[in-house]
Amino acid sequence: AVFHGMLFAFIYLALQKHQVLFEGKGEPLFSTKVSNILLFFSVVSFLTYSIWASSCKNKTECNEMHPTISVVQ
Repeated sequence: AVFHGMLFAFIYLALQKHQVLFEGKGEPLFSTKVSNILLFFSVVSFLTYSIWASSCKNKTECNEMHPTISVVQ
């Protein structure tokens, strides 16, 4: 958990330094372009996961792949 927190903080600060993130009062966190790209990848990821989950043949196969897919999603 500590490692993931440190990694998240590093990425967060790097994005702020390169002016990808904005944290002003009343401002969106990302620019419109970045928000739209993230939205697109989120929808594609969700649809891909839904199709995969509905095509699972047995519980063992689903349980084996679920953690990996959840991290990516």
